[in-house]
Amino acid sequence: MVIAAVCLSGFCAISYMTTGVFAWGYLSGAALIVLVSWLDDVYDIPSVWRLICHAAAAVLLIANAGYLHGIGVPGTSYSIEFGWFGIAITVFWVVWMINAYNFMDGIDGIAGLQAVIAGLGWSAIAAEYRVPGMHLFGLVISAASLGFLLHNWQPARIFMGDVGSAFLGFTFAAFPVLAAARNPASGPDFLFVGVLVLWLFMFDSVITLFSRLVRGRRVWHAHREHLYQKLVISGRSHAAVTTIYGIFTIMIVVSLICITASTGISPFVPLIIMGGVTTALCVWVLGTRVRT
Repeated sequence: MVIAAVCLSGFCAISYMTTGVFAWGYLSGAALIVLVSWLDDVYDIPSVWRLICHAAAAVLLIANAGYLHGIGVPGTSYSIEFGWFGIAITVFWVVWMINAYNFMDGIDGIAGLQAVIAGLGWSAIAAEYRVPGMHLFGLVISAASLGFLLHNWQPARIFMGDVGSAFLGFTFAAFPVLAAARNPASGPDFLFVGVLVLWLFMFDSVITLFSRLVRGRRVWHAHREHLYQKLVISGRSHAAVTTIYGIFTIMIVVSLICITASTGISPFVPLIIMGGVTTALCVWVLGTRVRT
């Protein structure tokens, strides 16, 4: 609850100080996510009702800030336009990010550290693109997550729960939409950024989902089959796995910042690094399976 309260208070303060930042769709959607997640933490709400609320939060965001119109690579003219399919893609994007972040909050520190890095990455990139207020909001998210992380590092004394993880997932999903609403010309770039700053969370959750679907498992049930969970089960400490995920994410985020700052490196470097760290993670997981 504290992560959400600090971030939303910061968002309102930034909106008061900076013209053109306030987004009632994000604020009301985030409040809905916090409410249903708190109720789920306390009363265990059926998954179908949670998904309905997640989709409703996405609709609120779209009604106010618009939807994702395409995806492109920063620093290039390459982009894929979504057209009207962008509305459905945006709803799916928001719902997926909420649940992916929730799925990945399974060991000490991992969700908090990823939020710190992603918040800093968004802050730097929003500043480079001159998106009003969003660079400050990125810092607020990073600071709130760091305060939590200090108590959540192994051995954890507090835990994020559905309220924190679902809120952060919704917020990071909303970032490309909010940024594009304030800088439409660079809109396709922001979805690319949104995917890469949390790439390992997305990859881990997607590969695990399809693996469970292929094997006929009930994907909405709790399990310990994520890549990061397999590493812990094989004997790696929470701190070690969290640190590796953090280092890999920093590599991707730094490369993104470099290309948006026009440092002369190829715009495709982030994709190359993304492929490299993904391969390294898969090799690490397969290696531990062989040894065990």
